[in-house]
Amino acid sequence: MSSTATGRELALWKWGLIFVTIWAILYVALVKESWIEREIQLERAGTHAVLGAVAAGEAEAAAKAVWYPTFVHSRVIEASYQIFTPGVEHDEGDAGINRLIKPVREWAAARLNVAWSLLYQLIVRLCVVGLWWKFALVVAIPCAVDGVVMRKVKALTFGMASPTLYVAARHAMVALPLLSILLLLSPMRIHPLAAPIIIVGISAALWLTIAHFAKRA
Repeated sequence: MSSTATGRELALWKWGLIFVTIWAILYVALVKESWIEREIQLERAGTHAVLGAVAAGEAEAAAKAVWYPTFVHSRVIEASYQIFTPGVEHDEGDAGINRLIKPVREWAAARLNVAWSLLYQLIVRLCVVGLWWKFALVVAIPCAVDGVVMRKVKALTFGMASPTLYVAARHAMVALPLLSILLLLSPMRIHPLAAPIIIVGISAALWLTIAHFAKRA
């Protein structure tokens, strides 16, 4: 069963990552820039409302500390737009080419705006998730310890471990991080409490996985 479950988990990650990649490419290529900006503003407003101005400000400050030195001050963003600058027109032929490809340049520049906006929002989201690391420790460590204790009790009292719960919990531990990646890359606004909910879900899955691990192992 373990090898079969592992195979399913690896397949889930493989197809999940393929889906996430296609998903990201499609929304960068198709989603309107104005809609992305609106979703980002709504998400930030929600973060301020739920976490408070201080915590939200800390996350945004941490994101800016990464964003500006890495992408702005290094002129990476500026360089990325240079390929969309019209070439020097030496004659009427060059002018005709520039007119011909102008719509393509404008579309590509708008797509690049979307990509950079989403990258910055990804960094902000990671910083917001980082605010919950203490909560993650407080939840995950007791779950792991209690799972070990329950497993020892089952071993001493000849209690039965549930293979069904064990496999389901293992799958949840694989699926929830994959869901987290999808949410982090999503163009839609994410509720600021999504992170602690997923942390609780992973911790509960960890608890069940340890508690129902085969006694002979």
